[in-house]
Amino acid sequence: MGPTKKLGLDGFPALFFQRYWHIVGKDIVDYCLGILNDKKEVEPLNKTYCTHSKVSKPTKLVNFRPISLCTFIYKVVAKTMANRLQDVIGICIDNVQSAFVPGRLISDNMLLAYEILHTFRQKRTGKKRIYSGKACMSKAYDKVEWDFINKVMLKIGFAREWVGLIMKCITTISYAVNVNGMRGRLFQPTRRLRQGDPLSPFPFLICSKGLSSLMRTAKNKGLVKGVKVSRRGPKISHLLFADDCVMFGEATNRGAIILKDILKEYESCSSQYANFSKSTVFYSSNTTEENKEKVSTLLGVKSSTNPEKYLGLPNMVGRRKNESFQNLFDRISMRIKGWIFLLSFDGKKVLEEVAYIDVNGGICVDIKMKEEWGFEQVFKAKYFLNSDFLNSRLGNRSSYVWRSLWAAKGLLEKGLIWKVGTGTSISISNDVWIPNYDNVRLTFGINNLRYNKVAELINNHEREWNREVIVNTFPAAKAELIL
Repeated sequence: MGPTKKLGLDGFPALFFQRYWHIVGKDIVDYCLGILNDKKEVEPLNKTYCTHSKVSKPTKLVNFRPISLCTFIYKVVAKTMANRLQDVIGICIDNVQSAFVPGRLISDNMLLAYEILHTFRQKRTGKKRIYSGKACMSKAYDKVEWDFINKVMLKIGFAREWVGLIMKCITTISYAVNVNGMRGRLFQPTRRLRQGDPLSPFPFLICSKGLSSLMRTAKNKGLVKGVKVSRRGPKISHLLFADDCVMFGEATNRGAIILKDILKEYESCSSQYANFSKSTVFYSSNTTEENKEKVSTLLGVKSSTNPEKYLGLPNMVGRRKNESFQNLFDRISMRIKGWIFLLSFDGKKVLEEVAYIDVNGGICVDIKMKEEWGFEQVFKAKYFLNSDFLNSRLGNRSSYVWRSLWAAKGLLEKGLIWKVGTGTSISISNDVWIPNYDNVRLTFGINNLRYNKVAELINNHEREWNREVIVNTFPAAKAELIL
């Protein structure tokens, strides 16, 4: 927690509690545990106010940023609950959602979106015409219905006491707005999630699960077809990153009407409204102009021949790559120039050390594509169905994303090392599995090696190295490296 961040209504910065924790720590811990375990009221702590204005002289409430300044003790309670939710949120939230879920990256959806749109561009023949539409939920946090979150959490299977505690934190909020430098009176909302609350991202993900469930149900019934980038790949109907949504489907009147009905049903339950007014829809190359006009009219979206950026990156990269990424280069350059004036000499040295990849174990890369939903399964089905990434081929008409990943394969191989688990997939002589050692030399000079897999060097019952086998097989220096 930042020690000098702006104050909540309690008037105490985090620095005060951090510096005098030896005096106030026990009382704060007891109070927080009383809320978490003994149903103590959280309402006295749940008062916030907004001070951040978007303009120099705000005249309307919309001129203020909806970031709420919470009290320190409430943040401790909310962060504790958020940490507990973080452990299970990945089980509860659909794989199409890549925001705020441990183990999922923003790049997952970027890679998927690019690969799908590459398929759009390559699809010049065939009867099936497909579209991609991007929408953002309008005032997403502000329009979340509390009752909807409560019902979805109970439906997922969370305990009633746990749901009650979360709802207590959400529903007992009161706000005050600074007007002319003076704090206004407190008022209570009847819906919305608070921006700046450590707990808020997770109830919002649970809210977005409603849309994913509706899309999945429609897909299972055959109403929504989704898009496949290869014959054996999974069908993808939508991608989510927080309140950003990209939807894919058949470019037909029926497909557009079904999508509108799904979004309308989701809106009626959660009050989340998909804002298409600033968006466009992109079609596969084999879609006729007549079809484009009909579907765009039904969806209420403009048709485009060039897809919008998704999560800050271009969705199409042609021959002029410099132009495609120029905006990104400019933003990075501006950020670095800003650092020049802010960082001391020591700070710059630390930044350099963080930027370097320690090939000998500094960064662990899980390069074995997992058999799960996501870009791993999509790329495996399209580019290396019966192989793995390290043995994959570039192939014909491959996308810019795949060409970039494939080009880096050789560099990765130089620094990759197997993490020994069961050892059943690791070859003693052909794979790299001992840190800081060239495994080609491991079996050099050893004639008639009786073992092939690392699993044969492990005692399965005790889950540790079989010392006797290793000592009798390898010279003393090499055996010591293994053990």
